[in-house]
Amino acid sequence: MGSNEFIGDRVIEVLRNSDFDDFADQIEDAIKNLKSKDINTRMEAVEFILGMCHARALGDLSVPPLNGNDWYKMLEKLAAYAKSKS
Repeated sequence: MGSNEFIGDRVIEVLRNSDFDDFADQIEDAIKNLKSKDINTRMEAVEFILGMCHARALGDLSVPPLNGNDWYKMLEKLAAYAKSKS
């Protein structure tokens, strides 16, 4: 598994471990949709992930044991992965 795909799994894991299961489910579904052959489905997933990776969305969450800076870096990597699929 590539490092960018791993970051998606890692973000989902952190969310689940912090009891943010709904967000984890949404991100997991969006990551699956990034692999769609349908351009509209893929672009909707890209936009959703980019929005969720914003500092005022998932970036606002407290996800121990990560500090804010480490969490932002993970979200930036996930956003970069999503952008690469557009």
